[in-house]
Amino acid sequence: MGLDMYLKKNIYIGAYYPHRKIKGTVKLTENGRPIPIRLDRLMEVTEILGQWRKANAIHGWFVRNCADGVDDCKPVPVTREDLKSLLGIVREARKHPSEFHDELPPTGGFFFGSTDDLEEYHRDLADTEEILAKALQEPEDGLADFYYEASW
Repeated sequence: MGLDMYLKKNIYIGAYYPHRKIKGTVKLTENGRPIPIRLDRLMEVTEILGQWRKANAIHGWFVRNCADGVDDCKPVPVTREDLKSLLGIVREARKHPSEFHDELPPTGGFFFGSTDDLEEYHRDLADTEEILAKALQEPEDGLADFYYEASW
């Protein structure tokens, strides 16, 4: 048990609508068992761009800045500007590894992990910088939306 966190990208396909001309089948397998997916029925695809475990300061930032302070384990829409803002804060915080950053304070909660371990905090910042930098390289095609989601 614990705080599991994800940055997701939902890609709108909308193949079911007649004006969309998406055809074909994707054949996936799991342990040798086929999982056919008909593209003409696909509405959206969700990709996980990054995940964290008990990175409570990052979770707190998303709750405060993207979810209006409501922490209820529901997907929260996140803009590219939100991701850029957090990336800037993370990069600034990484310049001072001997302290917690004012805009990214540790956030306590049920199974949220340590709120006083600086080493863990800075590992979370490094992971976050990598996740956000990669996410911001995703194409801006107008068909995708970012979401943050956590559960515990």
